[in-house]
Amino acid sequence: MPGRSFQFGIGGLLIGMVSSVATWQLFAQNQPRFAENIPLSYLATEWSLAVAPGDPSQVIRNEYFQRGARRSDGSYMQVTYDTAADGSPFGFWLIEDLQNARSFVLDTSIESVTTSEIAADAVYSKRFRREGCYEEEVASTILGYEVIRRTREHEWSDGRMLRVDELIAPALGCLPMESQTMLVEADGTEETVRYMRVLEVEAAEPENSLFEVPDSFQEKSPIERLETLGRSITTNLALEAEYRYELQRPGAE
Repeated sequence: MPGRSFQFGIGGLLIGMVSSVATWQLFAQNQPRFAENIPLSYLATEWSLAVAPGDPSQVIRNEYFQRGARRSDGSYMQVTYDTAADGSPFGFWLIEDLQNARSFVLDTSIESVTTSEIAADAVYSKRFRREGCYEEEVASTILGYEVIRRTREHEWSDGRMLRVDELIAPALGCLPMESQTMLVEADGTEETVRYMRVLEVEAAEPENSLFEVPDSFQEKSPIERLETLGRSITTNLALEAEYRYELQRPGAE
């Protein structure tokens, strides 16, 4: 499936890059404007360059849709839709339910869900998160909302750099309305590896159904999910132990 090549291709590349050395650096020097958890639903289109499984020399341009939603209490969900098939979701479906301090990662290919607890301090930070929305000049408007520009970059010791240019809407709680991720080689050569633009957005409380786990989905631990997929098990065993502990903890569902 075209979408799955992205999940384990450019996704793995970017995660590896981001985790390797330093933290993100913000160009903006002004103090961030505190963003509210404004209820909204949005539909975005994205494309990314993915490396074909087993053939790093084969680069694929993958296009897909994302639908996301955020409740007024800060709870968040995001699911990806494959545009090449029938529009049904594939890959990972994330739900962060702050009301019940639970997060759910759903794998639609095997109808599994992995449930974990969100710590109290994490619930607080997510509910009153600061999105890094800076007081800057309005760059343009997208879908009728004024957007400002934010740039972040990450540089490695070999001279390469990952740069993210975003247009974010303060009126929507700093929602990124458009973003472009560039891979800059040491010689200055640039390549766009990811692009996203919001197509529809509604500032209203999203439907409860967007935050519900389908009844047909079976609970699986991280390792059980990998075993079901037939993938090699490299999951951190400490994470697995923590998952088991949370299931057995008094009061856990």
